[in-house]
Amino acid sequence: MDKDKDGNINPLELRQALLQGGVPVPPEPQFQAMFSATDVDKNGYIDYVEFVAVMLESSSVAQWVSVLTLLSVLVSCWRALL
Repeated sequence: MDKDKDGNINPLELRQALLQGGVPVPPEPQFQAMFSATDVDKNGYIDYVEFVAVMLESSSVAQWVSVLTLLSVLVSCWRALL
């Protein structure tokens, strides 16, 4: 997922990971809102801490499925960095 191996996920990397994981990508306005809500420090990237925080805050089953799918992809990417 982290194509440039910088330890962060940008919007393009997230979109590609969702598509590769078979997770439907919402329309652009909703996608940007979702990304912005996750990017707490507003630096344009989602880091590991931000991702875990949104995972812990998710309350609906659909959000959990999406988050767990994305987490699986993230874990694979972070393992590749080690």
